[in-house]
Amino acid sequence: MDFINRFLWIFSAPAKVFDHITEDKVSWWQPWIWLSIISTITAYLSLPAQRAVVVLNPGNIPPEQLQQQLDMMDKYGTVQLLAVPILILVVALIVGGLSYILVSILSEKASFKKFFTVYFYGGIVASLAGLLGVIMVRVKGINTIRVPEDAQFSISLGFLAPPDGALIKGVLSGIEFFSIWALVVIAMGLMRVFDMPRKHAVYCVIPMWVLSVIMIMIDNLVRGLN
Repeated sequence: MDFINRFLWIFSAPAKVFDHITEDKVSWWQPWIWLSIISTITAYLSLPAQRAVVVLNPGNIPPEQLQQQLDMMDKYGTVQLLAVPILILVVALIVGGLSYILVSILSEKASFKKFFTVYFYGGIVASLAGLLGVIMVRVKGINTIRVPEDAQFSISLGFLAPPDGALIKGVLSGIEFFSIWALVVIAMGLMRVFDMPRKHAVYCVIPMWVLSVIMIMIDNLVRGLN
């Protein structure tokens, strides 16, 4: 039952979750499972929108090759969904591992296992942005997608960036409600689990935000090249 309760507490009473982490009552794999479930659902719901974008931008691809590409998307869609949990774990190890360097410097009580658990619980909060976005696209209707931007929905400040400003768009896209909420949750966890001063906790989450901005910028550049 605590497995479900912790999922609810991270939104309503995160201190309870952090106390369980401190007492070794929960490990990283539990929030990873929740994050994988949410992300897999998000990926599944986004498949029709991805297909619509491919149809909108065939480029110089002959019709028969375009159909082959669509068939491949349909065929390997399940494989893509199965890879989501693994991809989440790999990205978390990279971002979390880099972020932990500063955590270990600023706290004598630092433990990678506990930090990784805090990080994943913060990831649950951040994942709601993607789920909300794809739900809004589906509610609006796949048939309303006329340009690639129609297949995306975000409550970040990215819409203020100029069309060709990948750097500015990356920074502004990082200023998003659920992302900021997640960083606040992680900072609270560092303070609670490792007795870290507030300013040190803030120092630790700033690199996480910077890394997320870099990933957004890379994604924007890749999309721009396609």
